Amino acid sequence: MYCLVLGLAVLAATAPPACATDSYDYVIVGAGTAGNVLANRLSQNPKLSVAVIDPGADQRGNPNITNPIAWINNLGSSTDWAYQTIPQANASGRVIGFDAGKGIGGTSLINGEAGMTYIRGDKAQFDAWEQFGNTGWNWDTMLKYYKKVEKIFPPSPAETKVGASIEPQYHGTKGELHVAFSPALEKGSLYDILKRTWAVLKQGVNKDLNSGSTKGFSVWPQTLDPKENKRWDSATAFYWSIQSRQNLKHINGTVSKLLWKDGQTGSGVEATGVEYIGPDGKKKTGKAKKEVIISAGALRTPLVLEQSGVGNPRLLKQKGVELVVDLPGVGENMIDQALSTLFYTTNATITGYTPYGTFVTAKDIYGSNVGKVAKETKAKLGEWAQQLSRASQGGMKVSALERIFEIQHDVIFNKHATLAEILSVAQGDKIGNSYWHLIPFGRGSVHMSSVEDINKPIIDPKYFFIDFDMTTQVESGRIGVKFWSTSPVKEIIVGQFAPNATVLPPGATDEQWKKYLSDSSNSNSHAIGTAAMMSRELGGVVDSKLKVYGTKNVRVVDASILPMQFSGHLTATIYAVADRASEIILGHAN
Repeated sequence: MYCLVLGLAVLAATAPPACATDSYDYVIVGAGTAGNVLANRLSQNPKLSVAVIDPGADQRGNPNITNPIAWINNLGSSTDWAYQTIPQANASGRVIGFDAGKGIGGTSLINGEAGMTYIRGDKAQFDAWEQFGNTGWNWDTMLKYYKKVEKIFPPSPAETKVGASIEPQYHGTKGELHVAFSPALEKGSLYDILKRTWAVLKQGVNKDLNSGSTKGFSVWPQTLDPKENKRWDSATAFYWSIQSRQNLKHINGTVSKLLWKDGQTGSGVEATGVEYIGPDGKKKTGKAKKEVIISAGALRTPLVLEQSGVGNPRLLKQKGVELVVDLPGVGENMIDQALSTLFYTTNATITGYTPYGTFVTAKDIYGSNVGKVAKETKAKLGEWAQQLSRASQGGMKVSALERIFEIQHDVIFNKHATLAEILSVAQGDKIGNSYWHLIPFGRGSVHMSSVEDINKPIIDPKYFFIDFDMTTQVESGRIGVKFWSTSPVKEIIVGQFAPNATVLPPGATDEQWKKYLSDSSNSNSHAIGTAAMMSRELGGVVDSKLKVYGTKNVRVVDASILPMQFSGHLTATIYAVADRASEIILGHAN
């Protein structure tokens, strides 16, 4: 984790390794999902010195980390930042927990069995990135990097029998990231029952939901090693094996802000390094000769920028921070998905892991009314843009939001990207769905609370702020109710468990559904967009090279740069983005 201690006298007499000083070519802020990929790639060149600064600890000996089914023990523990939102007006005024990993590996250490899920998304969603001002960012480009970092383990005959399948042309075999189907996969009759029931509802089997089309019913792979049945987090995949490189140093500390060359404000400012707080509580400095790369995640990256004077002038003035770069989009465009559940009791004997996902489109959700819904939705884009612009206190412009929403509307209703994810899961005598609207129009924010405490972000996802998002969540829930009352799966259902029939009776009204969802929905912990890769006119924070607008040598590489939600889970895409980013930084990619 730290520089290799040189014990041989002959080596002691030579020039010290670059990491023996506090000055480095690259300083990476965060040893999380993306940061460890960057550390790996940038330090491959022994002539470049790299420092990674992170407050987390080495978690290799923590069984709650390594054991894929022990993930729930991490929630609220020392490996979880355990953030909280501000009260959500459209979710019954509740304060909602927001889990994020704390340790070398970041959230890849603690994301649950569904969070370890390896699902990329739909081709149309990635192709849409170019419309946000990101030439060269599209599905074909992303597929190259998905494959480059991946080492797929094809399913065994026994796993194939219960639905595990891949199309080899979409996968890599030589990367560091182990991707496989769980060796604890349920081997009974449940897969067949669910498959036949979804077929009645016109949802066929998707043989590989990582092919650029997620639609249909499938069994998903995970980021794990099937031989060891071990979580394959970003540190395991990309960091521990190279930690002894003499040009790579891990520094335990919390970065509070960037440092700038004296007298610079406005456009083209240059960072000289970062200020961080060590375990002893003292302020220290890490100098960067080439670049500072922020990989602190969607909930912390905007705080680092704001405390450095990069952000909305109005907000910075309120917090007493001197403006360095006027960039109102910092912390805005935050998009998370509200997660809802629906569970029943079952008379079936179910043993093993049940990774079953069904992805449905707007047409599946709205049926014959989809054309009407598309037209009504398009007519409301301007109204929603005005609502969200006012709520952002000038952070996002009406015209920019309208354009963003037009792109999103096209992806949903014309390109037919899947709009809801319905997971069918079982444990003991309980079976049901966790589900969410995949591409919400609502945009929230993440901002600093004070210059004194970077560990307390003000998180406002604005769940259900836009009526379309609530309506889609309601109709997705109704698909779940219909599913569990359809043969053959209804034969194994004993009764409704949560919510009970008093809260959500058979044939529940729209208002009953909305009340239930407002009272019970939680965070999906899929926050993105707070340093969005979009044109500056659209409220973007970084350009297509991931460089922060108005700076010469500061980049952001993590989930915060993703401009729009997609039909997948964040893990796969963050790894691919980080790998592409490293090539861009080193001048090996366009």
